[in-house]
Amino acid sequence: MRKLIDYTFYRLYYVYKMKDPAPLASARMLVVLAVTALIYFTCTLALKVVFNISILDIHPNNPKLPLMTCIFGIGGIVYWRITRKYTEKYVSTILTPKFQGSKYNKRVKGWMIIVACLLCFFVLGISASVIV
Repeated sequence: MRKLIDYTFYRLYYVYKMKDPAPLASARMLVVLAVTALIYFTCTLALKVVFNISILDIHPNNPKLPLMTCIFGIGGIVYWRITRKYTEKYVSTILTPKFQGSKYNKRVKGWMIIVACLLCFFVLGISASVIV
């Protein structure tokens, strides 16, 4: 999973490097959206399957409060982790030599990576809301 996130960040960084004045921020945000949606979906599914409870059942008077706390909490932790790990130095010294000669660089276009991150966010978010 880490290698997939590393490769996704590397590709997003170089896609946005040509078009955006702040490619690091753009790449971080798309990776944060995708990873947050994946973790939220996994947590929601685990709560429903293992314990047979919903996030909305935790606080019956205000059911949206635990939901928002969960989403923003996971998003904040993921954003903090991604921001600390993926710096320009990390991209240039570790990710570039690791993925520069990858066979997927020519097969998978940059727009496909962007669309995949957004689809992951929307599909997993909608799936989690159906489970809740």
